[in-house]
Amino acid sequence: MSRRSSVNSTYSGRNRSNGDESEYKGAFISVVKTVNETISTRQQLTQALQYAGRNPTAKQVAKIWSDSPTGGIGFKDFCRIIKDFKPTSKSQLLAGFRKIDINGDGFISESELYRLFTARGEKMTKSEVKKLLDSADVNKDGRLDYDEFCDLMLSTTTRCKELINKKILKTTTTTTTTDEIETAKPVPIKRVSQASLQNTSDLYKRTAIIQKMTDAIVVKGPALTDVKTPKPKSLKGWSNAKSKGCFYVDSSDEIVGHTYKLELPFASNVHLAVQSSALKNDAESWTSTVDIGAFVFRESKSDDENKFLFVTECKDNGKNFWTGDLRSGSYVIIPFTSGCKLKSRDHNDDDLPLTRKDLNDEVKLTRPFCETLADIFELCDLDDNNKLSRDEFNWFQVRTNDEEVDDDAWKVVLENFETDEGEMTRKGFEELHLMQAQEEENDPQHEFIDMLKSVGFNGSLDLVQACPFQVEVFAKECNPLLSVASLSLPEERVMREAMFKSIESTSEVVPLKLIDELSWFVYFSDSRASSFMRNKTARAIEVNVNCSQSKNCMTSQRKDNFNLKVPAHGTVMVDHSLPAVESEKWSYHCCITKPTKTSSKPTSKRPSSVASSKKESILSIFK
Repeated sequence: MSRRSSVNSTYSGRNRSNGDESEYKGAFISVVKTVNETISTRQQLTQALQYAGRNPTAKQVAKIWSDSPTGGIGFKDFCRIIKDFKPTSKSQLLAGFRKIDINGDGFISESELYRLFTARGEKMTKSEVKKLLDSADVNKDGRLDYDEFCDLMLSTTTRCKELINKKILKTTTTTTTTDEIETAKPVPIKRVSQASLQNTSDLYKRTAIIQKMTDAIVVKGPALTDVKTPKPKSLKGWSNAKSKGCFYVDSSDEIVGHTYKLELPFASNVHLAVQSSALKNDAESWTSTVDIGAFVFRESKSDDENKFLFVTECKDNGKNFWTGDLRSGSYVIIPFTSGCKLKSRDHNDDDLPLTRKDLNDEVKLTRPFCETLADIFELCDLDDNNKLSRDEFNWFQVRTNDEEVDDDAWKVVLENFETDEGEMTRKGFEELHLMQAQEEENDPQHEFIDMLKSVGFNGSLDLVQACPFQVEVFAKECNPLLSVASLSLPEERVMREAMFKSIESTSEVVPLKLIDELSWFVYFSDSRASSFMRNKTARAIEVNVNCSQSKNCMTSQRKDNFNLKVPAHGTVMVDHSLPAVESEKWSYHCCITKPTKTSSKPTSKRPSSVASSKKESILSIFK
C-alpha cells in the first residue's frame, strides 16, 4: 500500500460539515498560501493543527508524518487527519493543571512550575520558568490562577478561529493578484480601522525632487527640520520584541552588521523601528547620530531568493520606522547605514598600555582596558540581560577570530569562568582576557590591540569604527518573535545585495547616452540619495563620477571626483549622500562621464574579509 493510500485509509469514512471545512481551510492556509499547495514539514503540520484548536503531541505528529506521502500533506488529507483530534476542553486543561497544583489551592506557583519543567525532558532554568509565569500572570502576584488561564486559552483559540474565518471571507470576496499578495499590506484585518491599517510608505510623501539630465542628476532635498512625516500611533497594548545589534567597519571599508529573523504567527498591523545608539557610559557619543534604516524581505520557502518588501523611510525622534500590515510568516530584517557617518578612520598610533604588573610581579589588566572590555561585553550582549549566551559569545569569536564556538570551546567557558544559568557574566568575560594575558609567553599587548580593532576600538580605547543600534518590532494582533539570524560577513554581501534590491524596486532609472551599456539606478528621499550601476556587457567598464557641484552634502565615497570600475555583468554602488547640516536644504549633483586622466584612480570595492589581522582564538590557551 502506498503512503498516500495509507493516509486515506486511516482517515477515510469520516464526514465533515461545510463549517468545519471552512475552519480547516483557514488553519491550512495560515501555513501555506493556498489549498492547492501541500504542507511540507512537520512544523507546518503542527502549526496548522494548533491554528485549528488542536493540541497534538510530538509523537502524534511524527506518526502522522511517517504515514504521509513523500510529497507532503494536501488539504483533503489534512481534513481527514484533523478529524482524529478533538479540541481540548476546559475539563482536560483543568485536570492537567491539578496534577501540578500540589497544595490544591487553585494556583500554580513558580516553585511548582519549576519542579514540573525540571522533572523530565529538556530542563528549563529558573529564569526561563519565571519568564513563562510572568507572561501569564495577569495580576503579577507570582501565581497563576489556572481556572482563569484555561478560560483565556479557550477564548484565544475561539478568537483565532474567528480571525481565520474573516481571512477566508476577505480572500474569497476580493479579487487579488499574486503581486498584490506579496506587498506590505497582504492581509487586511477586518476588525482594525482602515486608518490604522495604512502603510507609512503610502502616507509618506517626499518633498525632495530629482532632475534628470543627459548623463547627470540633481536631487534637491529640503531642510529635514521642515519635513513632516507620519507619526507612529499609540502602541499601548501592542506586543513587542526587541534586540540590540552593531555595525562594524572592516579593514577594506566594508560595513557589516547583525541581521534578524521575524516570525509572525498571524497577520497583524506591525510597527518596526530601528535606531542607532550609544554605549551606556557615553550617552553623547557620535554613534547616536549615525544614519540607520532597515530592509525587510519576506522569507521564501519555494526558492533561494527572498522577496523585497520595503525599506523604512519615516523618522521620529531619531528612530527610523515603518508601520503597516504583514501577513503571517517569516521575514528577514537587515539594518543598514550609508557609510557617510560611519566610516574607516585612521587609528591613533598612541596605544595605551593594556596590562601591568602588580607588587607580586603578576600580570593584571589595566583599569581603562577593563572598562573597555565592559563596553565590548555590552556590544555583544544583544538581549541586554547582562550576560552572554553561547550565540552572543559566538558573535564575538567570529568577529575577532573568524572562528565559531564549538561544543568543546563552550565547555571550556562554562568550566573555567564565571557564568550564571549557563551564560557568561561580565566578570567571566574579564577573567577570560586576564587568563590570556597571564598565559601569553610574550607581551599580549599586540594581541589585545588586534582584538580591539576588530570590534571597532582603537589603541586609545575609543570606539571609532563600530556603531551599536536597536531593533524593535510591535505587533497588534500577535506576539512577534525576533531573533538574530547572523552577523553578516562581507563575503556574503548580504547588506549590499539588499541595498541593490531596495534601490532597484523604488528608484528612478537614469539613461546614460554616453555609455549606454550601463544602467544607472537612483533612489532618493528627503534625507538620502543612493545609486548603483549595472553592467550589461561581458567587459568591465570604467566611468568618472563627478559630484563637485553638490551643496550641503556628505558622501560615502568621501571624494567629489573619482573613477569607478563596473565589473562585467556586475553591479557596483556609486555613492550615498546625506545632508551635512540637517537644518538646511541640500542638493546632490552627480555627473557620469568617461574617465579622465585628472580624476582619481578607479574605485571598485573588492569583496572584503573580516579584519586581516585577526588574533589567535582567545580559547587557544586551553589547547
